[in-house]
Amino acid sequence: MLTMKMFPACVALAMALAAPAEAQSQPQKTLVETAQEAGSFGTLIAAAIAADLAETLSGDGPFTVFAPTDEAFAKLGADTIQSLLEPENKDRLRTVLLHHVVAGRVDALTALGAKTAETLAGDQVSIRLEEGRLRVDDAFVVKNDIQTKNGVIHVLDTVLVPAEPALEIPAEPRAAARATLERAVELGAPRFNDGDPATCAELYELALVAVAGLGREFLSAETLEECVLARKEALKLDDPKRRAWRLRRGIDAVYLDLERAVAAAPESKQPGLRPVAQGRTR
Repeated sequence: MLTMKMFPACVALAMALAAPAEAQSQPQKTLVETAQEAGSFGTLIAAAIAADLAETLSGDGPFTVFAPTDEAFAKLGADTIQSLLEPENKDRLRTVLLHHVVAGRVDALTALGAKTAETLAGDQVSIRLEEGRLRVDDAFVVKNDIQTKNGVIHVLDTVLVPAEPALEIPAEPRAAARATLERAVELGAPRFNDGDPATCAELYELALVAVAGLGREFLSAETLEECVLARKEALKLDDPKRRAWRLRRGIDAVYLDLERAVAAAPESKQPGLRPVAQGRTR
């Protein structure tokens, strides 16, 4: 029951969630530029650069970013942060960061109504009200709905750390790469078919960047070349539909190369993965 004493607090909360934190009708700066200008996301930006995600988060999007502050990262401890930034832990760092990113522009009220959100890491975060504040998993939102040119930022007081592993994928790197490509198509195809080819293209590009990160130890020269070529040619295309299609062709080619490599590996006993769907379901 809503009492008169509770009413002002409820009104204040509703206004805080409904009103964008930054009153900009048409923001001109990207997610990355906005975070850099704020001055309180230095660790997040450094991590995004180390994980090769800064360029993507500067692209068309849109994306919703649950952004931990420098103080939030400090709670992890210097040793943990340094470990995540080591080159050999790049995949883990990428997973942690993508656990903070949701496709599309999702404001606080929409997020609260949904109760959960699927992240680009492939898992979910829970969203609820607690103690009169918006909470995302174990973190509180300290500032919401910061609008940018290519998305929205909700500031967190704690880093969201996904379970290890965040995705149940095969241990063999090339099989894991195929699973990454499949996941990108599972997330991207519905968005393309629902009229959002730009987000579809961003998801495809993220997947190709992740696969290319395996390097020559696990990928053939042809596979690496296709990862680079698909992204390079796609970036030249202004039409997001054509960009998504070019990246999808790259995913298909890389997927088949990886499939042949896994099949040829004597030690590989991985179960067969689903082939990447063709046709309209991109």
